[in-house]
Amino acid sequence: MAGDQYQKEQKDFREKFSRLKGKAIALYGIGRRTMTLLPAIRDFHVIALLDRAKESIGKEINGIPICALDEVNRIADIIIINSDPSNFRVIYERIANDVEIPVYYANGERAARRETSYATNPYWGKTLQDLQMAIDAHDIVSFDFFDTLVTRKAMTPTDAFAILGDRVERKFHLGIDFATLRQTIAASCSPFATLDELYEGIVNRTGMSPEVAWHIEELELSLEEELMVVRVPVVEAFRRAIQMGKQVFITSDTYVSGKQFYQLLSHRALDILPERQVLLSSELQKSKADGELFALLKATYPDARILHIGDNWKSDIEQARKHEIDAFYLMSSSDMLKASSVGRVVAVAKNWRDDVRLGLSTARLFQNPFVLHDTRGKVPFRDAETFGYAVFGGVMLRFCEWLAARVKTCHLRTLLFFARDGYFLERDFRYFLRLRETLPDIHTKFVPISRQLIYLATMHTEADYRRVASFAFLGSFRDYLFQRFNLKVDEADVHASEDVHTDEDDTLLKWLQPYESRIWTEQKRQERNYRRYLSGILGNLEQPAGIVDFSFYGTTQYYFQRFVKMELPGFYFLADLSEQNPYRQVNDMEACFQSDSDPKATVCVLRKKGNFLESFLTAPYGMIRLIDDDGNMVTEPDRENQKQFAIKERVNEGICEYMADAVEILPMDSESGADGVEAAAYYAFLDGGAQISSDILKGFYFDNDMVGSKEVPLEV
Repeated sequence: MAGDQYQKEQKDFREKFSRLKGKAIALYGIGRRTMTLLPAIRDFHVIALLDRAKESIGKEINGIPICALDEVNRIADIIIINSDPSNFRVIYERIANDVEIPVYYANGERAARRETSYATNPYWGKTLQDLQMAIDAHDIVSFDFFDTLVTRKAMTPTDAFAILGDRVERKFHLGIDFATLRQTIAASCSPFATLDELYEGIVNRTGMSPEVAWHIEELELSLEEELMVVRVPVVEAFRRAIQMGKQVFITSDTYVSGKQFYQLLSHRALDILPERQVLLSSELQKSKADGELFALLKATYPDARILHIGDNWKSDIEQARKHEIDAFYLMSSSDMLKASSVGRVVAVAKNWRDDVRLGLSTARLFQNPFVLHDTRGKVPFRDAETFGYAVFGGVMLRFCEWLAARVKTCHLRTLLFFARDGYFLERDFRYFLRLRETLPDIHTKFVPISRQLIYLATMHTEADYRRVASFAFLGSFRDYLFQRFNLKVDEADVHASEDVHTDEDDTLLKWLQPYESRIWTEQKRQERNYRRYLSGILGNLEQPAGIVDFSFYGTTQYYFQRFVKMELPGFYFLADLSEQNPYRQVNDMEACFQSDSDPKATVCVLRKKGNFLESFLTAPYGMIRLIDDDGNMVTEPDRENQKQFAIKERVNEGICEYMADAVEILPMDSESGADGVEAAAYYAFLDGGAQISSDILKGFYFDNDMVGSKEVPLEV
């Protein structure tokens, strides 16, 4: 019986930790395993529970408080990580830097960091051909369902309960922690309880009306379907086995009924097996976990060659083999992420919302369970859309949500997105607002601007002139004069081909003396043209407005404010918010991806790999040099970032797909991204954690016309 599973967990705990019975114990984990364990170990001195989600602190389970780690360090003697074994090391990595007392895993092992290379994992040796050969060699083939034929847009099954709890509260306003209630009821019922029986238990426990309970049950089923993503190669192997005439089964431990399970299958066009070939624990009162489903299958076909395919090493592999059934291990998408080159990001996830953010990318990256074979565990990106989805999607969504929240707090009506960084930013923010239909309408304007243009347009004094002249440049005096002041060098100028050194002010200013009157004439022309141009874009900008830019010192914000004679708050991905930044003294500036303790963004991981975002956040035209007398933008010639702009468009398609998927599941989250999993994932992928195809990388260059004409391809 599957009930024996709970008893075995309880017995194992006693055997492993009986010597520590007198110690003050903190259990890490508040899921099903802890809920079924606590009532059976009342003679142990469990004084606290731990959970990664800050919002759980202060709650109680079985009268035991959920505490913060710093408190547990003070009051407990040991921590026991009581979770699914696949999460042991992830959880330990999450707390290892801050824990001050011994930590054990529920299997009795003392927790310790292990420095092993992701590339050595033997699973990467498996291929789709290996799976097909195994299927070919057997008469009967059984497939696990969850995490094998399909994966979820979340890292753990319990994340679905948290999503459900959020939706229940927003729809029914019950004022209860439904996610915890749902798990508590499941832990107190028979392991074979159906979903209907679980909700009967909820009605009996809470007094909830049966009608509301029925609606929530339907909500849970629809959510399960919504989160499912087909693992295409496995489903193709499933269909191929049927076409070959193999007798194929789906074998699953699940709480849904046969009818409900078939509904899930039909949503993914997998309802192609007769009912007798779908073996469910809820229907048969037997499970894979205790081996009884495999015993049934073997007893029914004692002489057949049977193969079972699944992701859980204990339930799918060990139990199948124990009952003389061959087994083929397919790693789940979440376990693939943990074992991959970017596995460290899993420890950064603080709550179920972070799990969904990671789970979305994980489900897309690892639909194919063999995708890491050729790269030996390094995450590959072969198309620009997936690159945008997994690498940039979370960062862009976090910024949009933070920005929308700041607009509301600051009572702004309009956002000015500075060019060229704002080309995609404005488009994606407008798209985000359409996705979040409950947000108030925010006016947005794309403002063509560049440092060169705004510097010259605001150059009125000798000090301004010296500042513009001495800004860094790499190249010849001929190029400098044209790019900085839109003037052609005199044919007789002996310095025309000499390199400019802007740090030698006196030398450069002497070279510029013959051109000063023409420089001031050009300045007046450009200021006039730009003022006329901006008036057509901005109109009467009296309503409260803010500026949006990528980074860093706020110089463009400062000179734009001088130009329009208005003070406008600036919102950045990252910025120098230190007292040493002179523009910080006069600008109202905020940054999304750095903490208050990091004013210069020196430890901000987004800054460490900011060149990729900076390269992405550009426009399909070169830097804006000036506005001509006819009111047209004059830009620098297209460079590689523009010539390959179609790649960026495809990257942005992936970003928008991610935003749509995330908004469909997640509630609005206005927190900054300083310690967020999005920035951590972005950095992990670009800090050597991914193999990015040359077809994608040829769309990413670093260029800055303000300082010279050199452009450099980006590498990982």
